[in-house]
Amino acid sequence: MEENNRSGSSAEVFATVRSLNGEFKPNLGTVKDHNGNVLTEEKEVQERWMQYTQQLYPRYPNMTDQCNLQFKDSESDILRSEVEWALKSIACKKSPRCDDIPIELIQECVEEGVNIMLKLCNQVWRSGVRPTDWKRSVFIPIP
Repeated sequence: MEENNRSGSSAEVFATVRSLNGEFKPNLGTVKDHNGNVLTEEKEVQERWMQYTQQLYPRYPNMTDQCNLQFKDSESDILRSEVEWALKSIACKKSPRCDDIPIELIQECVEEGVNIMLKLCNQVWRSGVRPTDWKRSVFIPIP
């Protein structure tokens, strides 16, 4: 292995390491409780995820379906330039959310897409009520 490393043959070095380490076994990402015990029951796993997310977001312990934002007269509407910037800065080639609309499609509808998003964002900003789909999260473990 050292000889292959000195000669610059990295493929041979990796092949040797692979043969020494044995077969690759991916970590399937088991869910454990606070004591380190592996949880196997679906209900236990869901409860642990709930505890975990509540620990991540301690400022919002009693989050409800409606976010009661207070809109003040001194606060202006969301600007068109802010919506344009947000749409351009979203990463592409991601899986679509629960609405099944890929971000590339929204980004291609430059003029009309910005107008629709601006209207929607300002409506949410003024009313303080977010669509329930905006709060839905999907966790997909990737081994």
